[in-house]
Amino acid sequence: MPRAAHIRLLAWGAHAARFVRRHDSARVAAVFARSLYLQAGADFLCIGAEGIGLGPLNATVQTDDWEHFASALPAPGDRADLGSRDVMVGRAVFDTTGALSWSPPAWPARKNGDDIPRRLAATLRALQDLVRERAPGAGLVRATLGLASQEDGDPAVARLRRTAGPRIAALAEWMQRRLQGAVSHPAPVDLLGLGPGLTPSGDDLLGGALIALRAIGRADAVQDLDWQIASEAAGATTPLSCAFLRAAADGLGCASLHGAIAALLEDDRSALAGDVDALGRIGHTSGWDALAGAALALQAAVAARTPAPAQ
Repeated sequence: MPRAAHIRLLAWGAHAARFVRRHDSARVAAVFARSLYLQAGADFLCIGAEGIGLGPLNATVQTDDWEHFASALPAPGDRADLGSRDVMVGRAVFDTTGALSWSPPAWPARKNGDDIPRRLAATLRALQDLVRERAPGAGLVRATLGLASQEDGDPAVARLRRTAGPRIAALAEWMQRRLQGAVSHPAPVDLLGLGPGLTPSGDDLLGGALIALRAIGRADAVQDLDWQIASEAAGATTPLSCAFLRAAADGLGCASLHGAIAALLEDDRSALAGDVDALGRIGHTSGWDALAGAALALQAAVAARTPAPAQ
């Protein structure tokens, strides 16, 4: 590819646009087949082919343009220069002037609040069926939804589930009690950093929970959970994961996660299936784990609003 080839950005999220406004230079933090990450301080920007999907940190380009660029990808540690209208990385100049500003649609309106236990409980059971049919054994989604096999052949997966199980249960209990206004102790966030990779499974789960709590209008619970995450994240997980968690606290995740949560709230089974499939293509298990966190928060909302059985 000729030096300084120009590639137009198609769309970018709010945190991606802010990255370019805030910084004059960055370094390449990670390179993958379909994307790369730039880092400047605690901020990150992901540039990649359309297939990475829309999200707060993402800036997408046409797949053909990415494939040409991918023939001469920069290496981690390489410098990137940022101007008011472009991002220069390796042999490419990414033109930001025509990029569509992406933001997720508004959450579905709730009707007197009584639709949460009635409609959502049934849709969460439909989600459980989808996860049973389609989710991988790795990650936390099966364990979160009570679908983990007792005889998993991968020792690493089994260890992750054993460690995560009590922590997921503690988070679920805290969310239910917090939504009922019956808890005073800090949110348990010991899922931070749990699992391998740049965004560990436990972090993805916490991010999904933050976004789902925002979706049901519980900014108070989001604030409490986010405060505890922010207090502990720097020493517990990766800088990239911290950036995703900050976006999640703002109520921002990938487009398919927003779609899945909205489909759950609206009892739209067809849309839910499509968004679940899209989430399954994000990272190794990142999409699934974020879905697990969203489901956990919505389950807590159902439990918080369902009257206890008569004794």
